[in-house]
Amino acid sequence: MRICLLFLFIFALPLPSLAKKRADPETAYVKMLALTEMRQSLAATLDNRTGLVINEDVFKQTCGKVGQELQTWAAANYVRVRQASDRFRNPANAASEKDMRMIELFRSDPKLDRQMDGKKLYVRIPVVQSCLHCHGEKNARPDFIKIKYPQDKAFGYKPGDLRGVYSVSF
Repeated sequence: MRICLLFLFIFALPLPSLAKKRADPETAYVKMLALTEMRQSLAATLDNRTGLVINEDVFKQTCGKVGQELQTWAAANYVRVRQASDRFRNPANAASEKDMRMIELFRSDPKLDRQMDGKKLYVRIPVVQSCLHCHGEKNARPDFIKIKYPQDKAFGYKPGDLRGVYSVSF
């Protein structure tokens, strides 16, 4: 009987090494900054490349990698993350009403780079010069974007503009 009780006691204890650890807001903020840097660095590889045609394969090797990394990190850290914008390309990234309030807050304060709202962290996604390959003038967008996203709203940006926000739900 004692052995059974001891067995139950030992195996009923939570094992810290096996416990799922959710990311905290500070860790998430640092990761979103790293993803922003990753996006800017990858997009910058398109600069000064004479004759480069930006097609879907090129996109997948640049900004597409950021989306993959975002979802991999979110799954590993037990949070939900999305990119939201009022000027979206992919309808899945359309800002919700709550997202829109945060986007307006970020637009009203260009120095604001993060904001907590309940159990959600919002982080600014800025536009830099290299983003303009796909988010600049409407007529200059790559052909694959014009075809794949006929309702595209994600153009006409300038460096320094707010592209959207990362929304991290804890």
